[in-house]
Amino acid sequence: MGKRPRSGVAADLRTAHASARGTKMAAHLLALTADGGVPLFTRSIGDLKTLPFTQIGTLNAIHLYSRLRGGELQTAVTIGSKILWRVFHNSIILIIATSEDATSDSHLFHLLDNIFAAMVMMVGMDSLQNIRNVDHLKRELRICFFLVDHLLQQLDQDMATVSDLTGTVDCLLCTESPTLQNYLTTFVNLANTAYGCLMVRGKVAVATKKWWSLTGQEMALLSAFVNTYPKTTSREVSIYLPNSCPMVCNRLVTLQLTQGVEVCVLCGPVPSLNQLEEDHNHEARATEVYIWLWYFRSGGAAYNSSVLYRIN
Repeated sequence: MGKRPRSGVAADLRTAHASARGTKMAAHLLALTADGGVPLFTRSIGDLKTLPFTQIGTLNAIHLYSRLRGGELQTAVTIGSKILWRVFHNSIILIIATSEDATSDSHLFHLLDNIFAAMVMMVGMDSLQNIRNVDHLKRELRICFFLVDHLLQQLDQDMATVSDLTGTVDCLLCTESPTLQNYLTTFVNLANTAYGCLMVRGKVAVATKKWWSLTGQEMALLSAFVNTYPKTTSREVSIYLPNSCPMVCNRLVTLQLTQGVEVCVLCGPVPSLNQLEEDHNHEARATEVYIWLWYFRSGGAAYNSSVLYRIN
């Protein structure tokens, strides 16, 4: 039998991944425009060299050739490498090249879906579907790099979470849930919204019914956003809900109650962030909210201790 033919692109990818193979997963992520193949951004995990523009162009050309011939190229596998292509709304192409040829296709496609949803969440569907100025879009997409890098890290089995694997949100069970729910209900009423949650150590402790009505992907991405971006005592950012309202801008406000504890709400332009901070401080003092934080041993299964926090 003859030898299996090998492409030059695959050989270059194997060379780039050689240093990472045998240790941890390494991967390149490419985002390009579908019509012209213009790179929007590239991200990577692992100890990899930057892919030159010629290789990026070749990967896009291979996919474009299949489309012009009436086909749809989705995956390509060679020894030690796997490449996946995914087109979104005939406007954006995401390409991922991994250092493991045995990686599950469904897991990688799920990852690309989450990455595109993260892009939609930060810049809106209209900006991605109707690209008017590529350079402007490139600048806009920089805000999603923290979130995209976090999602890419899920390829590392040591950093993957149940949330990213199943498309659900990580939750925390605690005995003080009724007290926390009462505080959250009061605060979201002050914010004139029905969407809110309280996050403890990066996990949702309690949330309103409307927050739970969001899709699993939306709740997971919102939690990932709060956990991955630099911590501040308060912040507000414009976001879009990828599934519920990708065309309409929403306002996400987060307030840090104490270290590792944040309240998050989706609301309109009013009240202002300053007013929300004042209402939050007054309500916290008036109700003397106590938050129980549960700590687990390194294995994450056995209960170790609880620490009582008081919001001042």
